[in-house]
Amino acid sequence: MMKKFVTPILIAGGIFSFTFTASAMPLDTVPIDVTGDFRLRGYSLDDNIGNADFDESFFQFTGRINLTAKIDDNTTMFTRFGVRSRLGQTSNDNSANKSYEQIDQYGLRLTQGDWNLSVGRQGVKLGQGMIIGTGSEVEFDNKFDGLIATTKAGAADVKLIAGKTNTSHIMETYYGGKASTWYGAEISGKISPQVSLGLAAAHDKPEDSDISLSSWALNTSVNVAPNLWVNAEYARSNADRDNSAYLVGGAYVKGKDVFVAQYQKVENNAVNQVNSMYSYSNFPFKGTNMWLGNSNWHGWFYKYNHQMNKSTSLHAIYMDTAVDGQSGRDKELTVGVVWSF
Repeated sequence: MMKKFVTPILIAGGIFSFTFTASAMPLDTVPIDVTGDFRLRGYSLDDNIGNADFDESFFQFTGRINLTAKIDDNTTMFTRFGVRSRLGQTSNDNSANKSYEQIDQYGLRLTQGDWNLSVGRQGVKLGQGMIIGTGSEVEFDNKFDGLIATTKAGAADVKLIAGKTNTSHIMETYYGGKASTWYGAEISGKISPQVSLGLAAAHDKPEDSDISLSSWALNTSVNVAPNLWVNAEYARSNADRDNSAYLVGGAYVKGKDVFVAQYQKVENNAVNQVNSMYSYSNFPFKGTNMWLGNSNWHGWFYKYNHQMNKSTSLHAIYMDTAVDGQSGRDKELTVGVVWSF
């Protein structure tokens, strides 16, 4: 028995086909599940923060294939192959031209009593991502090598993490990012049918450094109307100054359409500037001069998503950000299509 996936993707008037074939295993051997997604995005970037002069448009293609194999009732092996290519970009900035093909996630998921354990290279997030967020959506491909453990404590969900974040050569060369050792915990759950609440804390120590950062974050999501949700997160570190960050936003869902608007303000020492989803080096796609100022940043994020059918969706994202003490703004428009299986 064979499974065959063929994905036609339209790029600038041409059609590229990706074909993946997986043989179903005999019933007495390990079953393998295959899932994945393919994304084509067009970017238009206009960054003039701090007298930067970056005005660029290009396409980016991303493909991911996940393989999971159930070894026994309590053990599952996982791996993911990822590819990213950029088309039509002329910038000399090596960090903006970086493409890759690699196995970017792998490990084991185990069940031990009331605990679910995941060990290996994987994505990780605490809360809504202000303290730490690694994986598929950050620009510089940072990774988490370690343990993620989850369980229930009454009605609450508990998560523990311990491991090391690894940054790419690009991040280390251009942004000064270093690998860090992490320990963290999160407890979250519903306090009413309409309100969810979460509290997270973490400690990270960069490689070859005597300086470490301890931080905590409180987040909430509130279903204020049948189709309307409001979410927020506040984070704070033990740094002496510029040590707080927050986001507040809303999502409106109507049928197959989702509208999101969110504002965030992030002070420089509030979060890990390599591994937070809201650092100046990760959240905007480009933000050429945001990191140069080593300053606090703030701005708006808007997203619209339309589910065309079960496997295909369209989205548009617009970001408008600024940096304290610097002139200009970073404005970014992204339009894309995602096909998943």
